[in-house]
Amino acid sequence: MNSNTLYADVSVIITTHNRPMGILRRSAESVISQTVTPKEVIITDSGTSLSISKEVRNMASLYSWKYVKVENGASGCITRNRGAEHATGRYLAFLDDDDEWYHEKISRMSVVFDKNPGVICSDYDQEVGGDVFLFTVPNSIEDRILGNNVIGCTSMPIISREAFEKVGGFDESFESNQEWDLWIRICDICNVIRVDGPVGIKHQSSLSVSSDSSKRVHGWNCMFRKHSEAYRRNPYQLKIASGCCIAEMRGNCSPFILKVLCLRAWSGLMVHLRR
Repeated sequence: MNSNTLYADVSVIITTHNRPMGILRRSAESVISQTVTPKEVIITDSGTSLSISKEVRNMASLYSWKYVKVENGASGCITRNRGAEHATGRYLAFLDDDDEWYHEKISRMSVVFDKNPGVICSDYDQEVGGDVFLFTVPNSIEDRILGNNVIGCTSMPIISREAFEKVGGFDESFESNQEWDLWIRICDICNVIRVDGPVGIKHQSSLSVSSDSSKRVHGWNCMFRKHSEAYRRNPYQLKIASGCCIAEMRGNCSPFILKVLCLRAWSGLMVHLRR
């Protein structure tokens, strides 16, 4: 062991599902190349391919990482939660198997650990169809998180394990929007700290959940149902969330489905106002 190596009390959880090994290795190498080394790395594998799962297990063994096999085809929420159950670090850092971190991600975020944040977040790059865009996290997060997922994807923040466990982790009933739901619940009980970025790059592919319109519809339904009481108290945030839903789903679902989503979003508020 190199005595000059810097360590952070972070459990990295890489979730994978039948991902070609070349892409998974790209993500793994972005963890290995960190200037600050995490306490541990856990790979949770929900793959249905025996040959790929064998390669994933071998890679984990090569790097002395924990390998956790979850049920075949398990959702991202289940796979992440199972990884967190095996974690021992004070903080959790999830990484999807097709995303990458820049070398100083953990270094930049670990400097604020002494402030006991629930979530540490940052800007990140997002690659879509070969073009790269910057996802910008605003300075004011808690006041905006109910209206829009201003923290972004699961792969970039670092989360307090205590806060994660206190809110019950990812809601396994969600097929999409699960990270937004988690951020809302953690923001209700903890502070959020933004650090300078970008800290990594998210790769958008046709296989992503965000590209599956049926799962996106399900995710919006779950959001509007679960947080209906909060939206009743914050109609302006409901207006913003409804606008985000329309902007995202227009062209990806039928006009009827879009109308149903919007009616479901506003029905709770209408009942509240008639009381």
